[in-house]
Amino acid sequence: MPDIHIKNTRIYYNNSLQPAEIIIENDKIKKIGKDFRVSSVDMVIDAGGALTLPAGIDVHVHFREPGMTLKENWYTGSCSAAAGGIATVIDQPNTIPPTTDRRSFEQKLKFARGKSIVDFGINGGVTENIEKLKELWRLGVMAFGEIFMAESTGGLNINEETFEEALAEIKRLGALATIHAEDEKNAP
Repeated sequence: MPDIHIKNTRIYYNNSLQPAEIIIENDKIKKIGKDFRVSSVDMVIDAGGALTLPAGIDVHVHFREPGMTLKENWYTGSCSAAAGGIATVIDQPNTIPPTTDRRSFEQKLKFARGKSIVDFGINGGVTENIEKLKELWRLGVMAFGEIFMAESTGGLNINEETFEEALAEIKRLGALATIHAEDEKNAP
């Protein structure tokens, strides 16, 4: 039996908006079509002709937990994400402490698991911790960065030599580096 039957909606298909109905079973879209005859369903939603879109993914959030929760935390940030149609977030490492080793990663993961109402990932920070990047990758960080070449929250800025070493290690791991777009040394 379907969990949800969304009627009277529109979807973007074949380069145009099309009328549609959607059947959801076990939290997954099972069918998309035009006129389903469903004998039993947990919930029927009449979309009133509104557009149905897949949820978004925000790969750059700052939930600031641990250390700066007066700005935001995993619960408030994930509620805001969900309210805006975002179902997955990737949190950045510049918290206090920054997410640069096993202990800080596991601490942030504990907060996220206990408070987030959306799916999530966590990025690992890059400092003088090149020897810890492999462990962070095995623990499940989504990417490394934002990598800072200028002063930032959490003191994550690095010099050119460390930057080059980090990129070489990240490449060896088959991981992704995300780089903040400024260089304090070459600023005007």
